[in-house]
Amino acid sequence: MKGSQISQFIRIIFSMAIILTCNSCNQISDVQTGGYVAGDFHQHTTYSGGDYTFGHVMEASYKYGLDWWSNSDHGGIREFWGKASGDDLGTRVTWKSTGIELLGDPGENDQMWRWQSLKYYNFYDILLWRRIFSDKLILQAFEWNVPGPSACKCFHNCKSV
Repeated sequence: MKGSQISQFIRIIFSMAIILTCNSCNQISDVQTGGYVAGDFHQHTTYSGGDYTFGHVMEASYKYGLDWWSNSDHGGIREFWGKASGDDLGTRVTWKSTGIELLGDPGENDQMWRWQSLKYYNFYDILLWRRIFSDKLILQAFEWNVPGPSACKCFHNCKSV
């Protein structure tokens, strides 16, 4: 091969490499990169003072196109079973009426401590809905009820020191 033929051969090989690389780039450019996701950090069900059942809140989150959501039921005491109580069902089912044994000391109002309903019932609802909407991120969170005024005062005092 003469010098001009070698030079032409190299140009052809180099051109083919560029074409193959560009074709690969075009395939990669079809992949979506970056963007936004929609989510909700703060949701309540009838497990902790909300008006709708757990299932209704999960279905609404999906219906409105959220990519992720965090159920933020919280502590205290609660008389209603979140799976079967809600405006969407037109019902209010008390823990006592379910035959479910109340945990701890329910007191005179026959209410279950919310942390117990979250641990033993709400959490399992989360696991169920994660299977139903497996393409979504569903988080188990909680809303913290701040302890009495002395704790709040402590934070204030610490800040002013």
